[in-house]
Amino acid sequence: MPEEVKASSRAPQWLCLAAPSALTLGALACSLTAMRVAFAQQWSSAAGLIIAAAVCDGLDGHVARLLDAVTVFGGELDSLGDLVNFGVAPALVMFAWADQSSPGGVDSTWDVALWASCVIFCQACALRLARFNCSPGGPAYHPPPGEALAAASSDGSTDSASLTETSSRGAFIARSKFFTGVPAPMGAMLALLPLFWQLDSNEIPFGWKAHQVTVAVLLISAVLMVSHLKTLSSKMFMRDPKKASHLRIRSPWEGMLKLAGVLGAVAAAFLCSPWRMVLVMECTYVVSLFVGPIVYHLLAE
Repeated sequence: MPEEVKASSRAPQWLCLAAPSALTLGALACSLTAMRVAFAQQWSSAAGLIIAAAVCDGLDGHVARLLDAVTVFGGELDSLGDLVNFGVAPALVMFAWADQSSPGGVDSTWDVALWASCVIFCQACALRLARFNCSPGGPAYHPPPGEALAAASSDGSTDSASLTETSSRGAFIARSKFFTGVPAPMGAMLALLPLFWQLDSNEIPFGWKAHQVTVAVLLISAVLMVSHLKTLSSKMFMRDPKKASHLRIRSPWEGMLKLAGVLGAVAAAFLCSPWRMVLVMECTYVVSLFVGPIVYHLLAE
């Protein structure tokens, strides 16, 4: 009887399978709309829509694990959507912003450099996603036949750290939980940094012209995405990142803490400028890029 009650209380299987993909498609709709409103010079809407796409992208995997609806199809759909969400959309938004925000227009040399930086950024995002997909635990990873048994017993780590290392540390911080390079969503957020800056202060960063700072930021973000820099990950707060989810609440106290965190962030955004909050979060992430490799190497000792 308890098993029957538990089974009947679950959502229909089709709904569980459709929910993560609906979030993925919602993220794609946000990023496509961001490109449309960017060419209408609605910069705050464009930036907000890409942030919304990042939120949906962050939720779809957690919802899939929460509903036990992780599928290869969902992983492939998510990856294809990410190329548009965090590669094409941010690049075109920044191209439109730089073109419209440069007094007197952009000369031919800088126009070529601006477009080239957008293309390079999109290519770097594609390479970043392909590398992640082919890494152990990625949706397109297929281990050689001789390694199939070992792969089946692994925990889906995102780099070459061993399972024994994870289990020996047993808790939360392990080398297998680091990202290699900046993830595509954060690469997009870094690429949008000049736009966030102007929305907050109505000024171009560093006193540069819009097209100059855009070229620099796009190229730096592209390099960070394809680099082998070890970066911190929210997986450090989960014992089993392959199965666990930040949405799962194990106790009332944990639920209260998560709710307080979300409400606190929303309240802070309303009390001060929301774009200022975005800038603070981005600056915090930039600092973490220097901390990540240090922590990674300390764990090897």
